[in-house]
Amino acid sequence: MMVRIFILFVTFMLVFSFGCTSQTNEIRADLGQEFNLHIGQTAFIEDEQIKFKFVEVVADSRCAKGATCIWQGEITCTVEITYLESLHRKTLTQPGLTEEPSRDAFKEYIITFNVQPYPELEKEIKTNEYRLQLVIEKKSMIEDTKWFLRSFGEQNNLKTLIAGTEITATFDSAKGEISGSAGCNTYFARYEITDNRLTILEMAYTEMACLSPEGVMQQEQGFLSMLANAQSFQSDDTTLTVFCSDGQQLYFTTATRNQ
Repeated sequence: MMVRIFILFVTFMLVFSFGCTSQTNEIRADLGQEFNLHIGQTAFIEDEQIKFKFVEVVADSRCAKGATCIWQGEITCTVEITYLESLHRKTLTQPGLTEEPSRDAFKEYIITFNVQPYPELEKEIKTNEYRLQLVIEKKSMIEDTKWFLRSFGEQNNLKTLIAGTEITATFDSAKGEISGSAGCNTYFARYEITDNRLTILEMAYTEMACLSPEGVMQQEQGFLSMLANAQSFQSDDTTLTVFCSDGQQLYFTTATRNQ
């Protein structure tokens, strides 16, 4: 009798342990929601039928806090993504000496991630201490497309571009950066999109001076000033309107002027 009770007890504990382990190793998450994974753990975004599994840390060369380094270093980890019943392996790399999350892209999704903890001098990070912080979002319609400016200015008084000039914009979802030609110089900046809100951050550009066609530099400065003050946007498959402060707007299409 005692043997039978003991066997039933052991069986119960095994089933209970297995159930707890399975539950712990797969969590539920939503688009836009931050979640944390330890190595071996999976997150399931049910509405998208997509899973992300934190497989391993491949290498961690980040410059430790308090250390003097000639290189910032980086951490590289591997995730497995199950999407539409297909398994994909993806490498995520984050530079050291920053608290800012990094970004990458997978199909129509943006992956924002941060690997914790950050190294400290003379303190070893054990494998089971690593945590991968993730936020998964859908790409915006305007990302990863090359846009060509067709007109700009006040809403009821839009101006077309000077003949022989071209102004472009590409929103790189993997980097969170916008770049393009302003007509003479190349520009680049960070951007943030929330619903139809658009914010341009830390804009920079090259500093060439173009003498022709006449007015190209004034046109460029006008465009860059409006873009830096972008507030929202409206788009479809082939057009993009960026609404800026003071009633200004930028109107783009996916086709060049000659198409």
